[in-house]
Amino acid sequence: MFESRLSHAYLIGAAVCWGLGTVLSKYALGGFDASLLLPFQLTCSVLLLGAFLLATGSSVRGIQHSMKVAALGVLTPGIAYALALIGLAQINASLSVIIWATEPVLIVLMAFVFLHERLPLTSVLCLASAMAGVALIIGALPKATR
Repeated sequence: MFESRLSHAYLIGAAVCWGLGTVLSKYALGGFDASLLLPFQLTCSVLLLGAFLLATGSSVRGIQHSMKVAALGVLTPGIAYALALIGLAQINASLSVIIWATEPVLIVLMAFVFLHERLPLTSVLCLASAMAGVALIIGALPKATR
C-alpha cells in the first residue's frame, strides 16, 4: 500500500516538474534562442545527474549495452527536446502541452508496430477519442495562439 502511494507521489512529482519545466522554458525563450537554451538545459541536467550519482555512490560502469543507452540519450533529450524548444518558441505553452498530449498515443502506436504489443479494443477507442479531443482543441484555438 505504501509503495503504491509512493509511486503515485513520484508520478505526480514528475508531472509537476514537466509542467514547470515547460512554463519556465517558454519564459526563458523570451530572452534566449532555442539553440542556446537547449545546451544549457542539457548541461544542467547532466551536472545534476552526476551530483546524484556521487551522492548515492552509484556508477554508470554497470550499464550494459552502452550504445543503446547513448541512442536513447540522442533521441529523448537531444532531438526531442530540441524540436520541442523550437516549437515552443513559435507557440504558447498551453498549446505546446496539448500537442504533447499526443505523445502517449504515438508511443502506443510505435509499441504496436515495433514490439507487436496488442491493446484491447476499448483502449484503442479511448486513444482515438483522446486524439479527436486534441484535434478539436487545436482546431478551436484562435490563429493568434497557434
